[in-house]
Amino acid sequence: MRRIASVLAVTAGLAFALPAASATVLYSTGFEAPTFSLGALNGQGGWVVDPFAAPADAAQVVVENTVTYKGGQAVEVPYMAASGDLPYYAVGPIVPTDPIVVSMAINYANIGGTPALFAVTTSPGFDITAGVRLYSNGNINALTAGSSFPAIGTYNPGTWVDVSMTLNYATQTYSVSADGVLLATNLAFCGDMPDSNDCAGSQTSQFGDVEFFAGRPKQSIPAYLDDVSISSIPEPASWSLFIAGVGLAGAALRRNRRPVQIANI
Repeated sequence: MRRIASVLAVTAGLAFALPAASATVLYSTGFEAPTFSLGALNGQGGWVVDPFAAPADAAQVVVENTVTYKGGQAVEVPYMAASGDLPYYAVGPIVPTDPIVVSMAINYANIGGTPALFAVTTSPGFDITAGVRLYSNGNINALTAGSSFPAIGTYNPGTWVDVSMTLNYATQTYSVSADGVLLATNLAFCGDMPDSNDCAGSQTSQFGDVEFFAGRPKQSIPAYLDDVSISSIPEPASWSLFIAGVGLAGAALRRNRRPVQIANI
């Protein structure tokens, strides 16, 4: 019995040493009251709106309650003739030890406009780690190294699509899902601020922020974002170790329960 207790103690120690089964939420928001009130997003709940042109444009990115994904409020990023605006939320910079999952619900329908951008960067205003572009024709393209932003899926412009990216800093790759459907895996990190054609693929070791850019559309149809979340998930290897420990404990219990053979006297 002492041997069994020892095995169980080791297994229990493994359980406490390993990360929790569920993801660790680093940040989550639906832009709801009382944290957010109707009006300019800039400065609310830690969000910053970085205007590309006139600083006054930042006030036009607003929390509204007409077009929403979940709950009663969302963020509207309006059309601006000479500018584009970049709402972002900074968690880091941090150096992740486990994969990071970032998701955002997006509603974009600017026919003929430049694409909307949902991205993760190393820190505000710096190089893009991973991201997707949503085009007005319904294509979803990935910002990945050594490519011309390949199309990986589609969405319905003018309706909500929940886009999720899982970033693995150990392998420098990421995957993309839309509305729970996996679109692509093993996409190489972008690794820089991309030009119109490709990403350099520089090594990326830290997570900075999640951001959205509505571009400079040709028609005055705003974009919307909602239900933003950032989570850290445990590596599968850790859980393999835990399962192995449980297996050892079970084997010890089975051995102990075998009938004892008594020698004939």
